[in-house]
Amino acid sequence: MQKSALGRHEQAAEALLMGLRLNEGVDLAQLSARFGLVDSELVDFRRFAIHEQNGLLWREVSRVGVTEAGFPLLDALLAELVSSELVRA
Repeated sequence: MQKSALGRHEQAAEALLMGLRLNEGVDLAQLSARFGLVDSELVDFRRFAIHEQNGLLWREVSRVGVTEAGFPLLDALLAELVSSELVRA
């Protein structure tokens, strides 16, 4: 099995996915600065807004997370939230 280093976009995607599994969520401003990406390259905010309105996600300034109601749907939410820009890279 050959090992290879993850690229910047892959690292950002992994950090985002892991951070959203935490109760405290993830700080998008910190991720953006760490990986040199803008927020919209990390999260699909159009889809985020829909799920936020349905009570599955929350946002406080630059920190975003999954609500208690959203945790049972976490895998499906993650698949929708990660920006196509991040996945495509």
